[in-house]
Amino acid sequence: MICTRCNRQMPDDSTVCPHCGQPVVPPEQIMKEIKVRRLQRYLFYAVVVLIVIAAVAIMVRIYNNNTKLVLEISQVKQSLEGAQGELTAAQSELEQKKQDLAKVQAELAESCLLYTSDAADDLLCVDLGGRRIIKKKTLKVESKIVITLKSNNTIVSYITLTQ
Repeated sequence: MICTRCNRQMPDDSTVCPHCGQPVVPPEQIMKEIKVRRLQRYLFYAVVVLIVIAAVAIMVRIYNNNTKLVLEISQVKQSLEGAQGELTAAQSELEQKKQDLAKVQAELAESCLLYTSDAADDLLCVDLGGRRIIKKKTLKVESKIVITLKSNNTIVSYITLTQ
């Protein structure tokens, strides 16, 4: 029991408060103690209910934030997939342009080689700019033909060709 004057705990079988000397009236004190304990119980339940409500509110907020994040992630994934498609298309276009460039370079290399080869075959001069300098020249070619006969007679003839 609790004393009504000093509010200290005392043994249930005592008739007087050992701390202050107040006489104990059992029916009054029992009713007062029941009221105090009910109040304590209600406060305890209220605190527990508030804690549960706060926990539920925190969980709802976390769930909403996670839902927003999941939606944002899915949007980012979609935009990345679109960008990946554009990148793949750009890479294939780049590869096609590289192939076209290689073909053009090969054609240019062949045409330049043919031009240079033609210039060398014609025995004409080519300046550093790649332009032909056309000069008409008269070339004299001498050739010597040696014919050997079986009878050890050698015939030597000279033929001069002029171009």
